[in-house]
Amino acid sequence: MSTGYLVVRRALDRWGGACADQHGTDTGSRVPLRLFAARAAADAFAAALAAEVRKTMNPFPMLNGYLSDAVRKHLAVFRFPVACPDDPWIEEWKAWWDLCQDLITEKERAALWAVFSTTPPYEVSEIELE
Repeated sequence: MSTGYLVVRRALDRWGGACADQHGTDTGSRVPLRLFAARAAADAFAAALAAEVRKTMNPFPMLNGYLSDAVRKHLAVFRFPVACPDDPWIEEWKAWWDLCQDLITEKERAALWAVFSTTPPYEVSEIELE
């Protein structure tokens, strides 16, 4: 047996959010994209995909429920061109992104995505091959 490294993306529902069960809990579903023999190659591929998608993708549908007070305070520091929502629910933030995504700088976009680094759009999974 040998080890392979599978690059996957989060499975999204028809509204662009993470697939969830009937209780709204993320199912952890992933879509396989490409298999690599070397971890470094898989990581580089996932990083390149993520860099490209961060230019246009709304990050908020990937989150469940609402933004914590700590995350909202962190985002408020950036003084985006459109005022951040007062409401913690993701629906408000998804709409906010649509209003400001073309107005923010690359630095602001990178800072916003850094807040969501725990929910990357692409991941590398180690799998055993026969």
